[in-house]
Amino acid sequence: MGCAFMFILFAVFGLIHAYAAVTANPDTFKVAMGNVLFSGFFQSFLFQLLVYSNRLNYECKRCSVIIQKVVSYGQYDRTILKECRHFSLQLMHHAPSVSCGMFDFDWELCYTMAGSITTYLVILLQFDFANLKMQVETI
Repeated sequence: MGCAFMFILFAVFGLIHAYAAVTANPDTFKVAMGNVLFSGFFQSFLFQLLVYSNRLNYECKRCSVIIQKVVSYGQYDRTILKECRHFSLQLMHHAPSVSCGMFDFDWELCYTMAGSITTYLVILLQFDFANLKMQVETI
């Protein structure tokens, strides 16, 4: 996850640097564009993981509602009804989530990563534009 984050960050930075550089040649731009396309693989992997995690939470809530309807309208043994109610309450109050231990894989993670990439990209560009100005002044 961290490797994908860093690769996406530096691929976008490399593309911006290759586009804005004074002495950039076409090969540099092609390599940077290839890196951005390859980082799309990581982005699609992360997006797929987030979509499946979100779908799991949605199905869990839906399953809880279905179990409540079965309990309300069904004629079953007392122990079965008790277990179904207990399971339904567990699903409602403690929904399963996909996690790596430090954070959950949900849309909040996507927003946090986008904000972090933007912040780090701005910092890298500020350092890089200082170097580009020095190159322009010496020419």
